[in-house]
Amino acid sequence: MKPLLLLLCATLALSAQEPVADAIKALKASPPTADTLASAVPLLADPTGRSSVRGAILALDPFPSEELTGLLSHADLAVRLGALELLEEKAGGDFGFNPWATPDSPENEGPLARWKQWAGEAPGTAPKKDLFGDEQRRSYLHDLLGNDADKSARSRRMLEADGLGAVGFLEAFLSNSPTLPTGSRAKVREAQYQIVLSRPLGPQAASTARQLAFGSRDQTLAALGTLRGAGLVALPILRDFLQHADPLVRETAIDAMLSAGGAQSLPVIGPVLVAETDVNVIHGALRRLKEIPGDASLKLASSFLAHADEDLLVSAIQACLKLAGGSEDDFMFSGSGRKPKVAEGVQAEVNQEILKALADPRWRVRTAALEFVAGRKVAEAKERCVELLSDPDDFVRFSAIKASAALGAEGAAAKLKEMFLADAGMVGPVLEGYAALSRSPDAEMVEKLGSYPPDARLAAIRAAEADSDLSDIVMRFANDPDLDVSCAAIRFLSSSADRVKTTEVASVLVSALRSDSPEKRAAALDRLALPPSTNKQIDPALQQAMSVLPRGGEKTTLDPLYDAFIKAAGQQVKAPAAKVDVIPGAQGELIKALNVIATDSSEHSFRAALCLARAGDPGGLLILSRQLPQLSTAQRAAIAEQLYEPTRKEALDLLRQLLRDPIEEIRSAAAGSTLSNDDSPAFLSMLLEELASPESKLQPSEVYDYQFESVSRQSKLQPTLRAWALSVIRDEKSPTPLGVLALISLRQSFPASASEPVLALAKGSPDRWIRRAAWHAMGNNGTATFRQNLALLAEDPSPHVRAVLPEVSGRMSAAWMHRFDDTRSKNDSSWSYERQSRRLTAESKAALEKMAATDPDECVRFEAMFALLSQSQTIDVAAFAAMIPRQPEEVAASFRVANWMAENSTRLGAGLAPVVAALDTTKVQPDKMQDILARIAPKDEGGGFASFSALVAGAEATAAAPQQTEEEDDAGEEKPVRETLKVIYFYKPGCAECDKASQLLETVKADFPLLQVERHNINETDGTLLNQALCSRFQVPSNKHTIAPAIFSQTGFLIREDILPQALGGLLSTTMSKAQDDAWSIIAKPEMAAAQEVVQEKFQALTLPVVLLAGLIDGINPCAFATIIFFLSYLQIARRTPREMLMVGAAFITAVFLAYFLAGLVLHKVLAQVTEHIAGIKPWLDWIFGGLALVAALLSFRDAMKARAGKIDEMSLQLPGFLKDRIRGVIRTGARARRFVIGAFLAGLAISFLELACTGQVYAPIIYHIQQGRMDAVAWLLAYNLAFIVPLIVIFGLAFTGMTSNALIAFQTKHTFAVKIALGLVFVALAWVIIFGQKMLHA
Repeated sequence: MKPLLLLLCATLALSAQEPVADAIKALKASPPTADTLASAVPLLADPTGRSSVRGAILALDPFPSEELTGLLSHADLAVRLGALELLEEKAGGDFGFNPWATPDSPENEGPLARWKQWAGEAPGTAPKKDLFGDEQRRSYLHDLLGNDADKSARSRRMLEADGLGAVGFLEAFLSNSPTLPTGSRAKVREAQYQIVLSRPLGPQAASTARQLAFGSRDQTLAALGTLRGAGLVALPILRDFLQHADPLVRETAIDAMLSAGGAQSLPVIGPVLVAETDVNVIHGALRRLKEIPGDASLKLASSFLAHADEDLLVSAIQACLKLAGGSEDDFMFSGSGRKPKVAEGVQAEVNQEILKALADPRWRVRTAALEFVAGRKVAEAKERCVELLSDPDDFVRFSAIKASAALGAEGAAAKLKEMFLADAGMVGPVLEGYAALSRSPDAEMVEKLGSYPPDARLAAIRAAEADSDLSDIVMRFANDPDLDVSCAAIRFLSSSADRVKTTEVASVLVSALRSDSPEKRAAALDRLALPPSTNKQIDPALQQAMSVLPRGGEKTTLDPLYDAFIKAAGQQVKAPAAKVDVIPGAQGELIKALNVIATDSSEHSFRAALCLARAGDPGGLLILSRQLPQLSTAQRAAIAEQLYEPTRKEALDLLRQLLRDPIEEIRSAAAGSTLSNDDSPAFLSMLLEELASPESKLQPSEVYDYQFESVSRQSKLQPTLRAWALSVIRDEKSPTPLGVLALISLRQSFPASASEPVLALAKGSPDRWIRRAAWHAMGNNGTATFRQNLALLAEDPSPHVRAVLPEVSGRMSAAWMHRFDDTRSKNDSSWSYERQSRRLTAESKAALEKMAATDPDECVRFEAMFALLSQSQTIDVAAFAAMIPRQPEEVAASFRVANWMAENSTRLGAGLAPVVAALDTTKVQPDKMQDILARIAPKDEGGGFASFSALVAGAEATAAAPQQTEEEDDAGEEKPVRETLKVIYFYKPGCAECDKASQLLETVKADFPLLQVERHNINETDGTLLNQALCSRFQVPSNKHTIAPAIFSQTGFLIREDILPQALGGLLSTTMSKAQDDAWSIIAKPEMAAAQEVVQEKFQALTLPVVLLAGLIDGINPCAFATIIFFLSYLQIARRTPREMLMVGAAFITAVFLAYFLAGLVLHKVLAQVTEHIAGIKPWLDWIFGGLALVAALLSFRDAMKARAGKIDEMSLQLPGFLKDRIRGVIRTGARARRFVIGAFLAGLAISFLELACTGQVYAPIIYHIQQGRMDAVAWLLAYNLAFIVPLIVIFGLAFTGMTSNALIAFQTKHTFAVKIALGLVFVALAWVIIFGQKMLHA
């Protein structure tokens, strides 16, 4: 269904563009006639086609002035208006012509005569600096201020064509008209706003300007939010709202101005913020301010370090920490490979204020100050930090530990040990402090840890994740009497292949797998990482089966496991200090234990077989092959995605089955795994055979990815791939997708024998996608054949084909898509180091210049100009800037242009200022924007963008400025030497996109052998916090925080859909060009604390209202009302004294709370296990539980209608009759019990579990939503159940004061309709949050 909808949308979009394309084609076919122009000029009223039609007519040589003048007498108003607009642009005025009057109107006789005279004397005019003169502008201003809405709209449109000249004229008018009425002044502002925003916002500019000038509060806020992406030109507009009477408007305007303008906005915002009286406005500004590096930002943030408001003071300290550069061992701003330079005087002033804050009576202030001290290593605070280790507040002590460790404070170690031995709750913080001091816990501490509660030992295991020196301690806990501790220890030990290689750890895992505890077996398999096979050679059986010559007898890294398996026992390994029972030949025994589990029928068999298969074990591969038809989709997908770098014949057979799977995603993953062994012709040959089979389900687009590009670069495999590709392109019957894939494969190795057939396809194929791929294959190889036929390429009828020329000619990063047919496409997965060293030939330059000026497709013109710009050629800057915001989203125009400008900032000229103004700054990293502006923007207030006058003056000053300086010759520059190339990678179990990213990282190691990948599960607390800290450091857009997959390096980041082979190659290449500084990956403890606060705030903001509201309404829904009524009856039947009634009520309510809480914990644990162990299940669970909530919503609304009709007994969501009878029986039994308090408690337990049959309809989706938060799930379950029993407590209080059950029944009957409607709305909201909650959280 989804592909059909996409195809329908594409068809509608293309049909909407057809009139424009037809008009342009007619204009260029021959000298335009009056009829041709009459068909074209009405299209100027269409915002989507206006630019193309206008450009095509204005480019006509000679300009058709006489024909357009004749159209002023046309009967159609749209034709007259369009013709007049074009004539006015050429003549600079309208000669008083009124297009709304009839053609034969007397008032137009004179103007028409003047137009005819002008057309006869001046068929074309020289370009003017300004489109209109002041007299014509005054005429438009008159219409603008008038009451005729049509004339006002036309005047704004004409002034918009006039550009910044009109903005300056209107600004001068406002300055000279201080008594202008408010409404008239707003009309002028609306026109200015529309003119300025017309370029970045396009058709949206008019409505946004209207909302800003005349909108309500909500409309104004929405419009201000839109300006965040409007770039630097929005600064003068935002400046108008900095003094607004509404604090929320001021806060939004300041936030938008900082987002759009960065450091350029600080001279304007600084004085306003210092004078601001509303704390919330300052809070919002500080959150945005700390993302803008520089002394100016630090000075502004430090001005609030003496503020009386506690929250604001804490926020100011955190902002100063980030702006000052965080820890001395790290830097906070990405992309440049440098720390922020802070003036010594500014830093000293900030440090003094922080020292004062250490003595503040408020614990949050002291904590924040300690975080600053730790981050900046303020030596003067060392003594005070040690003193604060004895602070009465826990959070202060935790922070003091980190600060003392960071400063290497004398006496801290002794105090830390004392704290460790005295308080089990300090185990985690103290071990972190020890790690920072490069110390390990001594024997006394380890012995004490063994006597502490399980939570302390779990904290020690978590600490070991960050400090490998604690691994020996974790070994001690593998057989801990507490099951949670032992399972956590086993998971930790099994998660590293390096640890599994050791005899001690292998022995622990074997014992766990052979134990009677299913929990321990599950823990051992959860994250088990057997040593992978790093040698890609195929085994002899496979060589023989595929007729491939053997290479020799190299050993694989798995051989030690098999050697150990067949080795005689008796070679006992010396036991470590942790007293592990070492198993002789432990590695071999581990393989044997996994094989046993893999062949049984337990729930762990699939996981065990998959672990073996990943390590290349033939037994595991055979088991999976036999079980494959019975496996679920999720399990087959897991095999296809994780069978990386296969080497065995059994793997070949298994992959062949997966390539025939009915699910596209599984086939695609299997193709990637097949190609991951890029050293073996056997696997490639099998894949190509499968592609060629007429019955094959496998599609060429499913095969193409980075693995395919990697294979095509391998000299050993090129002959096989080349022979296949040539046979495909020579076969006229080859399907288009297969031909495209064959042509793609020739890009890396283009033999001379391919020139003739490829050129024939480029010139003569009727299929545009074949022509596109053929030209691209030749162009990437820079063949002489390609250069000799550039004219044919430039004249191809398809813009998709013509787009090849700029793609293969420029140095800029590309956004190339391989089109296999009309519905299937893939992003280019290649990375070419040669792109940066491309030289522009004279033939290519001439072809690109012609294409940039005359090509009918705007996307092609944009790419042609970008290619010229990247090759240091002069372009039409105004036209290029105008096209940037109009490019489709997939082109990523702002991002690509900004990246190129930042990488070449040393040679940017002021003439490129219009390009900078057109960028969407929300899609550009702040530090890159500052590098660009430092070279281009004027050095005055706001960098030439802070006022309308500055915009006009800046445009005039940059018009004649150079676009680029002389390109520097860096041939002799010494490149930095690196020892490693470190990246931090975040993944999520069961995430298909994460698996693809993991494979991509493994594959690019062939191109970047120094690559080292540090992996983190983003679902785990440490992973979430590290991701948030890095996102804050790298100024990642907030909608991409805590998202997996994500990759961070020294010079930038890639997240989810951005993780493409070309983008990753560019990121790693840029990082390789920088001097190594791995300090970027070291997260200061204050940063981690700040990240934790951010994550908690986000989850609370999304979850708390939903949880509390659902708990309250669930507590009074008819299902729960039955329990309340029965409870009240119980109290009446009991006939106890007031004291006894209190005891009975407390026991009953406590039982209900505990029963629901325990049920929630069980369901939460089940959901956690399901999402952890079943690959790809989470999206299905989202829809399942969201669907359940929607079904419950519909039933609630249906029940509401029945309740309104008096049919309460017929409602769907209520307790069944037999359960009501059971509950009554429980109540009667409890009432007769002698020990009535115990009876009440047991009755509450029994009733609650019975009632779950009804209230579980609400509880299950709520628990699923809570489970997504992970970190605070238990706390949210507690909050939900406390809210759930509030109605019980209220009813108990009323009953205690005399209320009867009959009164409660009457209340239920009266209010059931409202309760059901409210419950239905909660279900709808819950479904929305479950299905779309992640997007809401990141928005």
